[in-house]
Amino acid sequence: MDPGGVPPPKTLTRREKKRLNMNDKKKAINQGPPVDWRWCVIPIEIKTERTRGSRDGRAVFQLGTYAREVLAAQPHRRFVPSLLFTESTVELFLWDRAGVIFSEVLDYHAKAARFCGIIATIVSWTDEELGFDTSVQFEDGRLRIFTRSDAYLVDIVAPLSYNIRSNGSTCWKARRSDDCDRWHIYLIHDAWSDNWASSLVVRTAFEEVRLKNRLLSPAEWFSFEPVHTLTTLDKPPAWRRHVDSVASNRRLVGVTGNLDHGRSVWRCGGGECVPLEKFNGILELLCALRDVVQELKILFLDAKMTHRDITLWNIYIHRRTEGQPRGFLVDFSHAAFMDGSDIAPRSDKTPVGTMFT
Repeated sequence: MDPGGVPPPKTLTRREKKRLNMNDKKKAINQGPPVDWRWCVIPIEIKTERTRGSRDGRAVFQLGTYAREVLAAQPHRRFVPSLLFTESTVELFLWDRAGVIFSEVLDYHAKAARFCGIIATIVSWTDEELGFDTSVQFEDGRLRIFTRSDAYLVDIVAPLSYNIRSNGSTCWKARRSDDCDRWHIYLIHDAWSDNWASSLVVRTAFEEVRLKNRLLSPAEWFSFEPVHTLTTLDKPPAWRRHVDSVASNRRLVGVTGNLDHGRSVWRCGGGECVPLEKFNGILELLCALRDVVQELKILFLDAKMTHRDITLWNIYIHRRTEGQPRGFLVDFSHAAFMDGSDIAPRSDKTPVGTMFT
């Protein structure tokens, strides 16, 4: 087999085939074993001073690739810290859905005591400080999600966002874990937006239209809440207070706001809910798209609301126990009203500051 996975043509000689096999073995040795990103906590890249380059160079790009893989493989990860080492310096990078923030370059030969203190701090970080969402936990081999009022047992995790700078959409299909509601299906949708408070306004308008029987969506927007994973700011005890871990990272470099983490819970009746890409036949696909177009039209006419983020992963099909399947929309994190009450624009600046001080 050649590196592309295509069988070699029969016209190759035995010596040529042997050479191809040797090349494959050398390539496998150079690449090393495959990485299981589900277990990666802090990606580390080691370069020489000559090959490190600038902050927009290949080394930082490589670290960003690692962070992207971690965020895509770990649905309960909110941000990813990473380290870039050379023979004399180290830098800390923190990757989240708003981009990346990074420290100054530290010479660990000239400031050895400070470097040892930094390493000791990093290895003692809590799960929240490492970027994990502690409201999403693995218990007895099952994934559980905890909101302020309920706990859910996850059945399926939908495809995750494969970008760092994005709204980081993650959707879980789940059921209540307290056994009091076995009939309803719940879709738990996490997303990052410029202002989670705007989602509260959108949810109120959505439910008002739905309760007027104008919106025939099979899904009820059951709840919405901001997700805050708390950490303790390193201040004197009299001033010590708990803040969100992502907000704490940004405050280290003088940045506030940017993206906020919100969690919506959608509730459907009995049956099955699947993403649009898993449609079963042309008729089901057309029915789902028809329902989505109708939903968009009613929301615009009744609430002057636009969704602004129509993708394959934001449209779901509810296969009911009786009747035709129905399509509906989720993820209103980018929704806006035509009266001008829009969310704040995302900043394009990449902040830098003295995170090691």
